[in-house]
Amino acid sequence: MFELMSSPRLMLYFLRGN
Repeated sequence: MFELMSSPRLMLYFLRGN
């Protein structure tokens, strides 16, 4: 989870996946 916060790019990708 921390990794996602550290990488906004991954965070956006995760949100899109949901």
